[in-house]
Amino acid sequence: MRLVTLRVPGHDLTVAARLESDTTAVTYPGFPDVGALLQSDSWQEGERVSFSHDQLAPVIPSPSKIICVGLNYAKHIEEMGHERPDVPTLFIKFPEALIGPYDDAEIPDFNADTLDFEGELAVVVGKYTRHVRETDAHAHIAGYAVINDYTQRHIQKRTKQWHQGKSLEKTAGFGPWLDTEWQPGPTLTTTVNGEVMQQAPTDDLVFSPAKLIEFISHLYPLNPGDVIATGTPAGVGHARDPKRYLADGDTVRVEIDGLGAIENTTRILRRQHAMLTSAFPPSEYLYEPESDESDIAMMLCHGWSAAEITAHYEDEENVDALSLLDDIRAEYARRIPSPSEDATKLEAFSDALADRGLSFSFDEGWTKAEAADEGADRATREGRRGYAYCTTQDVDGLIHTGKLYFGFASLDAPNTDADDAVGQEVVDALRDVGFAPEWEGTRTARITCSGLVFELALSD
Repeated sequence: MRLVTLRVPGHDLTVAARLESDTTAVTYPGFPDVGALLQSDSWQEGERVSFSHDQLAPVIPSPSKIICVGLNYAKHIEEMGHERPDVPTLFIKFPEALIGPYDDAEIPDFNADTLDFEGELAVVVGKYTRHVRETDAHAHIAGYAVINDYTQRHIQKRTKQWHQGKSLEKTAGFGPWLDTEWQPGPTLTTTVNGEVMQQAPTDDLVFSPAKLIEFISHLYPLNPGDVIATGTPAGVGHARDPKRYLADGDTVRVEIDGLGAIENTTRILRRQHAMLTSAFPPSEYLYEPESDESDIAMMLCHGWSAAEITAHYEDEENVDALSLLDDIRAEYARRIPSPSEDATKLEAFSDALADRGLSFSFDEGWTKAEAADEGADRATREGRRGYAYCTTQDVDGLIHTGKLYFGFASLDAPNTDADDAVGQEVVDALRDVGFAPEWEGTRTARITCSGLVFELALSD
């Protein structure tokens, strides 16, 4: 039997159903999803309905736990440079990460580098499970589904705890259904834009589903509808040479023979912006110097999120940071209501550098040295041969001059000729997109563009 969670057209509702064909199912009235269905012993079938693929929601939209297993295929353990574990490596994914089997994975542009795929077999728990032995574990499995443990590698690798790079909102395709009869063994295949990236039998696990249930249930109870993502085989983009990270428009398909397939396209979401010009620095002409308004405006223009700003002021009882934030954003929007032409050119410039094998970072770091370090880190993560970085302030001060300053370097350091060559490529790319750069032609001289209208993100 195959169970699905269907979106109800025209309503913000879902309903659990039993699949009859690729486009028809029989509903279970009173059960909004398969997770709710598994918590009941009494199912009453309702009407037969037709559906389209975009109506398929995550098969369990809101499990109480999503437990992911790292390092569970021998070849993947080897490619990631780890030792074979004696016990399962566990981390948690939150339900907000789940999307339907054919939904787009929507990534804000500030999280959009080093995106990776991990096709996996998902185990769905069928009943309350506590202190269960491996030999009895099969009776606690409701069935199996397909999941993509979508990952942002840079965020994942920043600490020894993987969770933060593994639970990005609206990224992890899950479905297309729960199959109550299928058993592990058939092949899992992951493709990106039709190219095979991963392929392995689903029973070639260091820790089997039964062993995982035994191990986890001795740590904490499992509830009906809880999900265990059993790990990914070799072939992830991060471990390839060159690395194969996901970009806007890339489609990942994860298929397990006899169990079905999920297919999700990555969409990079651009943030809303306010524009700053040489005649309109972020705060000097709007607010009293060293006022709360001036400070918050400066924080915004250096990429602080609303959450970070309010946290900064949480001990200040006399400052309503959220209200000030709304007022400042409204003032920026009133003065500069539409994106600038130069801001659009900067995006084209970033693409032009990528075509040349160079990375680009914008206004990252408080000092020239920090900006250069961020640029080098980004180039290394993206597998580029060099980089350019751009700052909107002069050298190491907070002096907004109305110019953009571009630094650059080759990763083939120390190499003066290579650095100079990268500098010339940056100048060429700027000219190609319509800027008029100025450069003295040496690696120690930064490139400048004068009188620009430039754009900075006001992130949520």
